[in-house]
Amino acid sequence: MILLAKERSKLDIYQVIWLYGLGCLFGYVLETVFYLLKYGNYVNKQGLIVGPFKPIYGAGAILMTFFYHKLNKKNMPNTFIMGVVIGTSFEYLCSFLLEFVFKSYFWDYSTFNYNINGRIYLPYSIVWGIVAIFWVYGLYSLFLKIYNKIKKINYFNYVSAFVGLFFFINTLVTGFVLLRQGHRDKDNFVFKIVDNYYPEHKIKEKFPKFRSIKK
Repeated sequence: MILLAKERSKLDIYQVIWLYGLGCLFGYVLETVFYLLKYGNYVNKQGLIVGPFKPIYGAGAILMTFFYHKLNKKNMPNTFIMGVVIGTSFEYLCSFLLEFVFKSYFWDYSTFNYNINGRIYLPYSIVWGIVAIFWVYGLYSLFLKIYNKIKKINYFNYVSAFVGLFFFINTLVTGFVLLRQGHRDKDNFVFKIVDNYYPEHKIKEKFPKFRSIKK
C-alpha cells in the first residue's frame, strides 16, 4: 500500500519519539534473530545501556521517514535506491562519529568482502533498501493508523514525553559510558561515577561487539 498524500503530514515531536523507540526495538530484534540464525548462538546486540534497543535503527527510521515526506513521487525502484543511499550514508557517518568522538566502534566490516573502510558492507546496504520498501509500502501506513488512534487516549502526551525523556537520559548515559571506554587512559569526576556504576567488565557484557581503538 503506497502512502497516501494525507499520510505525508509533517512529523510532530511525538511521532518522532515513537518512531525512534519502535525503530530501536525493531533493530535489536532484527540483529539478534539474524545473528542467532546465522551463527546458532545468542549475542546481546543492544546499543543503549538500558533495554533492548539499537539507536541507529531508531534514528534511521526517523531519517527515512523525513526524506520520504519530502518526495513528490514514489515508486519501488526509487524507494529501494533511496533506502540504500540514506541508510548506507547514515551508517557510514555513525561509524565515523563513533570513532572520532568515542575512539571506539561497534562494528567493523574490514574482514568482509565488498566493504568500504570497514564502515559499510554491501549486503547490509541492500538490507537498508529492502527495509525502506517495507516501510514505505506498508509499515509506515500501519504505524500512522495505530498512532492516530492511540494519540486520542488520555495522557498520551504525558506518556510520550516520559518515553522521550527515557530515551534521552538513556542515550546520554550511554554516551558517557562509551566515552569512558574509549578514554581509559584519562580520569575525571564523571569517569569515576561511570566506573562506579558501570565497571569495564559490565560494559563488555552489555556491548560484546564494542571495541576501543588501540593507539
